[in-house]
Amino acid sequence: MAPGKQGVDHRQLRAINERRIRRLLLRCGPLSRRDLAARTGLDSKSITNIIRDLRAREVAAPAGRKRSSRGRSVELFELRRDRNLVLGIHVAPDRILALVTNPYGETLWQSDRLGGETTKDAIRSAMDDIGRRIQSMKFFHPDHFLGAGMCAPGLLNPERTAWVVSHQLPNLVSEEPARWVKDATGLPATLEDDSAAKAIGERLWGWARDHESFLLVDLDTGVGSGIVIDGILFRGVSGHSGEIGRLKVPADAAAPLGAEGKRLEEAVGLHRITAQYNRRIGAQRAKQFEDVVSSSREGDGIAVDVLRSAGHLVGATLANIFDFLNLPICLTGRLVTSTELTFAPIRESFRQNILLPEGEIGRGELNDRAGALGAAALIYHGWTEA
Repeated sequence: MAPGKQGVDHRQLRAINERRIRRLLLRCGPLSRRDLAARTGLDSKSITNIIRDLRAREVAAPAGRKRSSRGRSVELFELRRDRNLVLGIHVAPDRILALVTNPYGETLWQSDRLGGETTKDAIRSAMDDIGRRIQSMKFFHPDHFLGAGMCAPGLLNPERTAWVVSHQLPNLVSEEPARWVKDATGLPATLEDDSAAKAIGERLWGWARDHESFLLVDLDTGVGSGIVIDGILFRGVSGHSGEIGRLKVPADAAAPLGAEGKRLEEAVGLHRITAQYNRRIGAQRAKQFEDVVSSSREGDGIAVDVLRSAGHLVGATLANIFDFLNLPICLTGRLVTSTELTFAPIRESFRQNILLPEGEIGRGELNDRAGALGAAALIYHGWTEA
């Protein structure tokens, strides 16, 4: 289209339509040409041309056949499972998890570093190790990858190239981890807060796959959230939405934990729960949250009470948030994935405190891989959303 003239930019329109096809194959595949035409409103010739081009570029491939409503055998298509790969990396205070996945959430490779402090040198060393290991795999070829996603707790700059605040990972602030990933793997990297990334992962492959809008609440060392509206991650004006860990907790629900006047993260962060348990028993028995969970499984009544009280406090706080946002809530993080003793009280307290009875609350499905899968899902999200 000539500059200054109005009209249809056919290349741009074609790119938008191709994204729509990729999105449908990602979320709903395998699909036939007729399925794609019905869902997009495009004519059969346009669908055929786009599918032909996607196959020529090794993006899509046949995926069997099915009988149509008229009894005819029609060919199905999906995104190629041996191409369109993504590297997802989650950096947490005590863990670095990396994995390679295809568009359908199938993990082809995984590396998990547990324990120890996640220092700047440890993160850079982990990136170098990840780069060496995936490049030695027989499936690795840069052209088969869409890129890499990396997430960690904290606030990013407007360009989303570096963390500017991270209370859990202060060594990461003002560094350039995207460059570390690129240098180690050759792949361009996208950065995101880990709670927001987990929301996109649950939207694509987990609990929220049938929800266009929802709130993910991440209950772990810290407390964060990711807000998805109409399938798009909502970041707010400054890009820092979702910091629900800073909300004050309801006083009545806070009393059993001695958390009156505290913020949610100060009240139910995993370190706080561990400290509360040790205070109650009068000894430093638990070194980490998992020790409290182990004690509860052995019948320790104080451990059980601390975990249930934390659940009641979270549920009461989430009821207030639901009444304000009116969004379904998906819970993730070790507070709800490591033990059954917290989720039931959360749900019970949530039901007791919401204004109307239709509030939906559920537990995420990606569990301890939610961060790495969410980081990978960011790339697919950008690849398919117009």
